[in-house]
Amino acid sequence: MILARTVKGKGFPEIENKNGWHGRPLPADMAQRAVAALGGEQNLRVTTTRPGHHEAPQRAQATAVTLPRFQVGDRVATRKAYGDALVALGGRPDVVALDGEVGNSTDAGEFAAAYPGRFFEMFIAEQQLIAAAVGLAVRGYVPFACTFAAFLSRGYDFLRMAGISGASIRLCGSHAGTEIGPDGPSQMALEDLAAPRAIHGSTVLYPAEATATAALTAEMAGTPGIVYLRTTRGAWPVL
Repeated sequence: MILARTVKGKGFPEIENKNGWHGRPLPADMAQRAVAALGGEQNLRVTTTRPGHHEAPQRAQATAVTLPRFQVGDRVATRKAYGDALVALGGRPDVVALDGEVGNSTDAGEFAAAYPGRFFEMFIAEQQLIAAAVGLAVRGYVPFACTFAAFLSRGYDFLRMAGISGASIRLCGSHAGTEIGPDGPSQMALEDLAAPRAIHGSTVLYPAEATATAALTAEMAGTPGIVYLRTTRGAWPVL
């Protein structure tokens, strides 16, 4: 971690540590004085080193994925169907999962048990959850990140920037809506339907029951951009 104490306008006494200049261009004569105070015009070149070659994770087109099946009428929570489908997708070596320390509730814990080397516990740090998912996507993986739907609001700025950057990440928000009842309003996600939709190019999914959840989880793996799946706490009949 780097902690830095910054001073506005450092190096140019006319505006150093003075309010009212943030986000404002300097007048031409003042700009010339600022350049002089900072050492005059310089022909600086910044060179970078290209990252070393990285082998993308093995693609899994040839790997058959058998999604879980559910009996009509059985009561199955959509979060459970998501966890089951995620384990099935784990047959692809490029699929990874992340969770915000609620894997026993989002059912991402199933993936952690089956593929511990491809599961990342991000703890209660939703911004880092999304940032890490973006990093994994850039390196060629197919990341699924999940937490309670209500807690995704903490990482919305990172999610918005991921959309601007053209990242492809898959999110699952569990315990959505008022259906969770006894958990109280602080846990009830209502804005999670609207917030991801405001991100350009996003896809928002809200399956009604377990079979649709499993099928949509599989579709998420091949869908570009920001993809958000909403799941509920309670078990409801399979249709």
